[in-house]
Order: sequence, then C-alpha cells, then structure tokens
Amino acid sequence: MNGRSMSHKFVYNASSIVNASALGLDTGVENDADADALFLPDALTMSGVNATEKASCPSFMIDLSDLFPFLKVHQLPLYMINEPINIELTFHPTTKFRAQIASGDTADIAMNIDQNELKFCADYIFYGASDEMARYANANKDLNFSFVDYRVIETTTSSTSLSSGVIRNLGMANRMCPRVITTFPYDEDTYNEETILGQYSSMAPFLNASGVQTGSLRYNIRYNDRFEYTSDVDNTARLFSIFTDSEGVPFLTRAEYCGQGDAITDTEAFEGREQKGNLDGHFFYLSTRLSNGRVGQRGLELHISGDWASSGRQVSKLRCYCEYMRVARLTDGHVEIYNA
Repeated sequence: MNGRSMSHKFVYNASSIVNASALGLDTGVENDADADALFLPDALTMSGVNATEKASCPSFMIDLSDLFPFLKVHQLPLYMINEPINIELTFHPTTKFRAQIASGDTADIAMNIDQNELKFCADYIFYGASDEMARYANANKDLNFSFVDYRVIETTTSSTSLSSGVIRNLGMANRMCPRVITTFPYDEDTYNEETILGQYSSMAPFLNASGVQTGSLRYNIRYNDRFEYTSDVDNTARLFSIFTDSEGVPFLTRAEYCGQGDAITDTEAFEGREQKGNLDGHFFYLSTRLSNGRVGQRGLELHISGDWASSGRQVSKLRCYCEYMRVARLTDGHVEIYNA
C-alpha cells in the first residue's frame, strides 16, 4: 500500500440512479445511505486512544522504488559492493502530521510507530549454479548508471507577496535539471490533521463569488539568460497542459486543480469532512520540463504572481522541487555519487 487514495467515483443522489450529480472520493466501499457519508474500510482505521485500539491498527507497506525511484529501472549488485548500505527513514512528529483524523475525533493524539512491526523485506537474486556471478564481477569492475534526485527549496510567502510578484532563485547552478515542480501549501500549523489532505496540498489562486479568477496570474522559469516561455503563462488551462506534458495526466477534476467548475460533491462527507471544501482548488501544482540544457551559474529563477486567498486557508509557503541528474559509479566494490 503506497498511500495513493485519490481515486474518484460518481456520486448519485436518491432521486436518480442514472445521472450522477457529482464526483467524490472512492474508498472501495459504499457510502452510508442514511448518513449520506463515506468512510474508510475498517481495516484502514487508525486509533491512538488506548493500547487495545492501537494493537488493532493496520500495518502499511511501501516499495523501496517509491522512496528511491531509480530502483524501478535499476537493480543493485549488492554482492559487488564492499561497504555498508544504509537506509535512513525520517518520520513526521507523532502528532498533527502522521495521520488525518475523522471529524469529531480528538485532535493531537500521538500516533506512534510500533518499532517491533518495522521490518525490511528484500529479495536477493542469485544467477547460475557455479561461478557466473564471480565472473561477471571480475569482468565489470567499473559500472555506472544515471538517476534523478530531488532537492526541495522551501521559503515563506504570503498572499500579499504573491500579488506583488515573487522572483525566487532556486539554485541548481551547473546541473542538469530536467524539471521543476512548484506547490503552494497552506499554513500546516493551522490546517494539519483536521483536513483531508493535511499539508500535502497546493492552493489555487483566489476565485470570487462567481467562481471567476481575480487578479493577474503569471508564471515563468528563467535560466541561462532566457525565459522558458516566451511570454508568462497566465491561463490555468495552459498551466494544466504544461503540467501534463511534464508529469503525465493526473486523475484530477478541473475543480480540484484550479477551483473552477462544480464537480466535487458537497453533500457526501468523507469521514465527516466536507469533500468540496477540502478538495476544490487544493491540487494546483505547477510543473515545467526544462528545455535549455544545463543550468548556468545564475541558477534557476521562478517568476510567479497572482491573487491568493487572504483569509481562511492562506498560502504560507512556496515549495519547489528541482529534479536533477546524478551518476552512481561502482569501482572495485566502492560506490561514488556525483552530479551529472
């Protein structure tokens, strides 16, 4: 289980089983018709109230390739590496960030990790019945492969700063940087475990009461003394198209991406929390596949401006993920990592 829980389904009302009135989250179970609410399966329910309920909490599993994407296409010859290989996991604090709670549940309950249940599962493959692997190691004393790594650049911001326009230097000088992903999370200290998405959201620009975007949204990336786009991108449909070119087609509605349209249900709650208010405009991710080669000495510059909400779930941070190329080299049993 890798935590991907953003599947959608059609939401039908009681008066029609033919025409769906909206879209909503799909947890694999039917909604409670009496309460008109959607819940998670019992097997996924977590509780930190007492020892008995903690003992019945589920165990989750994640593939190493989700933590280290290069393992999707590369296998490590562990028997050729003559040094320890360590995986270091850093967990969120026990409260507010590890789990989302249902409406009415007590906040700030510690969600501890049972270290007795923390296990590492590995699949070791051996080829041949004699000395095939030894002969391969002797014939390949110098191996290398390239992979992508990510660096996050996080700075504080506000709706006032964004409306005036922000130019942020993201660094990455002298590196091969294929992509830049930009997000606009809200204040995680105020909106954390008591929302559906927690801090993993990106707020869309402000819409007025008529559902119309206000202000002048502008986005561009500058590096090597030129802009990636000849003119600033100011249309959310164009931004979504650029996003799909970079990341593939996401399973999102127009309302979830930019807040426009009216597709998410406002009648069926998810674990007691309104879906529309927690999903609409919460997936405004910007991503650009860079096309001008290696980044020069001045690094990357993000140019962004627009009107974001000045009350409620306000944008408090500007978080950018820069993807860059690295090379791993295995020589005589020792691994060296360097930037491409």
